[in-house]
Amino acid sequence: MTLLEKRIDLRQWLALLILVLGISLVQWSQSGENSSKGDAGSKNMMFGIGVVSLGCCLSALAAVYFERVLKGGNISVWTRNVHLAMLGVILGGITAFATEAHLFHEHGFFAGYDGVVWSYVLAQGG
Repeated sequence: MTLLEKRIDLRQWLALLILVLGISLVQWSQSGENSSKGDAGSKNMMFGIGVVSLGCCLSALAAVYFERVLKGGNISVWTRNVHLAMLGVILGGITAFATEAHLFHEHGFFAGYDGVVWSYVLAQGG
C-alpha cells in the first residue's frame, strides 16, 4: 500500500499491528476494574472498540489527505499556513462572538488580559 508516494513495508505494518494489539490488551485488562460503574447501555465493549477504531482510522486518513494537499500544490507551506490561520481566526471570532457576545459588549474583547497573557501573545506572535 502506498501513502503519499511512500511505500510501507511488511515490517512497519507488523509493528503497527503489534502496537494496536498491545494498547487493546491493556485497555481490555483495565475494563474489568470498572465493571460496576455505568449503566447497561455504556458497557458494550466491542461497539466501543469499533467506534474508537473507526474514529482513529478516519482521523489518520484525514491527516494523510491534508499532508498530501499541503505538499501537492504549487503554493508554499508558509502561504498555506497563513490561509489556515486566517480561517481559524475567522471561525474562532464567529464562535466567540456568537457564544459570548454579551461579555464582549460589557467588558470588551481584551478583558482579563494581564502581563502574562500579553507576554504569551507576543512570544507566540514573534
